[in-house]
Amino acid sequence: MRVRSKKTGRILDEIRLKDLVVPCTIGIYPEEKLRTQPLHLHVALYLDTSLAAKSGQLSQSVDYAALIKEIKFILTQGHFRLIESAAEALAAFILSRHPVDVVRAPVEAVEVEIVKPEALRGLSIPSIRVFREQPENVAAPGVSTWDMIFAAPETSLFRGIVPPQTSLRPWLPGWNVTAVMTGGAGLHIAGRVLLAAEELNGEDLAEQFLGNDTSEPRSFLALARRDPKSRQLSGSAASLSLLQSSFL
Repeated sequence: MRVRSKKTGRILDEIRLKDLVVPCTIGIYPEEKLRTQPLHLHVALYLDTSLAAKSGQLSQSVDYAALIKEIKFILTQGHFRLIESAAEALAAFILSRHPVDVVRAPVEAVEVEIVKPEALRGLSIPSIRVFREQPENVAAPGVSTWDMIFAAPETSLFRGIVPPQTSLRPWLPGWNVTAVMTGGAGLHIAGRVLLAAEELNGEDLAEQFLGNDTSEPRSFLALARRDPKSRQLSGSAASLSLLQSSFL
């Protein structure tokens, strides 16, 4: 597929990840919630790779090994009910504005295809393919402690930012954080320094703080489920407003 840049008008280059298989728990039926099943993914990233080609610097393209780790984290820890939600979450994440400790070229458009081969037990093979683009005018937001990337009824994806020389408890009002993945290396928890792309689950996070002793902000991804005991707000914008006012 040929995709033209809204910024320059040029035909964008394409990086493809083909036949990525991720075993995870996904589905709406009771039996699907008790077992893992494979999802087969095909992901196409549309961006300008000319700077990376001339410089030889991976930071001016996309580290697809790192991206695969992030995709697997979102799918395995998200426990989505629908492949539609999973595809939308991945597209939103790939197009999201990346923090300073995760250096990669901006992606202007993305295509995500998810195939669920075991869903109909051989009768047919369902799949979904979504194509999403960056808006033409994206205002550069200020640095927030929490940014919502995608929200579904069963799970939501956030990016957290720990400012320099501070600590942050990975907890959200109205949400139960179930898993965290660090961005760049440098955060620490309970006296242990965390590596880049290190995963922590809910048990590791209980009553703990993520500390940042470096001179630069450090980021992490967080998957969270709504706390049924808390007061519900309508819409992701309301949720994001509450989160930012609570932590800034």
